[in-house]
Amino acid sequence: MSRGSPFTVRLKVPENEVVCVEDAVYGRVEIKSSTIEDQVLLKTDGFPTYHFACVVDDHCMEISHVLRGEEWLLSTAKHCLLYSSLGWKPPQFVHLPLLVSSTGEKLSKRLQGTSVLSYQERGFLAEAVAEFLCRLGWSGGGEREGRSLEELAANFSLSGISRSPATVDEGKLMSTNKRHFRRHLHDPESAAVLARKLAECVKTTLTVPHDSSSLAPEYLFQVLQLLEDRISLIPRVPIDAPYFWTPPSATKESIPSPDIAGSRFNLVLNQKPQLASIIIIIVSSKHCLYILYGIPLGMILCKSLGLQTPNTKSIETCLACS
Repeated sequence: MSRGSPFTVRLKVPENEVVCVEDAVYGRVEIKSSTIEDQVLLKTDGFPTYHFACVVDDHCMEISHVLRGEEWLLSTAKHCLLYSSLGWKPPQFVHLPLLVSSTGEKLSKRLQGTSVLSYQERGFLAEAVAEFLCRLGWSGGGEREGRSLEELAANFSLSGISRSPATVDEGKLMSTNKRHFRRHLHDPESAAVLARKLAECVKTTLTVPHDSSSLAPEYLFQVLQLLEDRISLIPRVPIDAPYFWTPPSATKESIPSPDIAGSRFNLVLNQKPQLASIIIIIVSSKHCLYILYGIPLGMILCKSLGLQTPNTKSIETCLACS
């Protein structure tokens, strides 16, 4: 050093000792010092490394709790040695369970990296994504979905954090989103926002005149009400239910499940002039008539969404156009 030669400053790890990490989730974690390297604290250029900088930074900012993934436990042992060497009281450490895929593999940015913006573009509501993330590895607050951030914050406690890996299941996110979608739909102000979003999605997905009455807020709200139990992602509505804005057209080849429709496909098409009255019959008829007419009719008109009998009369306008 006196000759000006490059040098680094390292953490001197004691030999043959056990470093204890007090963690709010995993309790007292003991790590053998033999597994901890003499970490570089200052590099040859004089700049501190992350481990040294974060300890000093957390202490100077009076950080009370440090929350991070369980894979950081070994690094936390280094931090505990630094706190002890500097004579500082360490913060409360909280190590969170790993996030894994549906197959049990650890998530990685390279393979399973998903931008928050991509969820937004697909139509997931911000509150649903926030609740979904909050519940990854946390079981507090009960099983009820559709909670606001205020409710989640009020019910949060470190004791509810699990030690088991948290599975990132998009099906669960979809379920949570549907709960929030319904809650928004029954709030006038939020429902108006949903209707505006739907109008934009229809304009970008389908060829509909901008002054069309089918883009009126009242009409869009009725569409959302009809599909409340079947759709929760706004961008999917004009894709899965285009018949609310454009006349339906179908051929036998375009039916998603022709084996189900079978010979009844032609039966429905041949009775096209009487479809409106058939609809009324289906709505109030016995189950056998629904099987005879409703299934093929639903496939012709509604494609992947099928036909929801109680709401069939609401799409009589599209029957008249077809």
